Amino acid sequence: MGFTATLAFLPDQDLGISILSNARGSNGFNQAIRFRLFELAFGLESEFQEQAEFGLMAARDTIAELAADLVDIGNELVAPYLGRYSNDVLGEITIELEDGKLIMDVGEFRSRVGSKAGEDGGDASYILSDSVLLGLPIKFDESDSSNLIVVLGVGVVEYTFQKVP
Repeated sequence: MGFTATLAFLPDQDLGISILSNARGSNGFNQAIRFRLFELAFGLESEFQEQAEFGLMAARDTIAELAADLVDIGNELVAPYLGRYSNDVLGEITIELEDGKLIMDVGEFRSRVGSKAGEDGGDASYILSDSVLLGLPIKFDESDSSNLIVVLGVGVVEYTFQKVP
């Protein structure tokens, strides 16, 4: 659910690069490619590699901290939301329990859904805790008294899935 595009031109050097990646949050990767091109084109020593490795280690640490804060969701809370859901743009997803863990299956990949306790005693929030959509918020709700929905994402990147009877 996303892509990243980077464009850089140095007209005086007759050099440009366009990087398109079919991944959400791949800015660091795109930046590493751009900087490496400039290093090679201008005969510079490799300096960005060390920065890229540091950024990757920091990202891994952040992911580990996030994973440590997640808890499995109680079966009684999710039981009504188990099943198939559909969105006109993205197609179908399935919310299911597997070995006591809540899973979102989109066909091409699966992701565990974890719960993060709300700050200051507020409501818990739910996020995808692995896969290419790591950290993406997921919300279980009702569109009215009888229609269950799953909302994936937040803000401009938000998709509502209606439960399939």
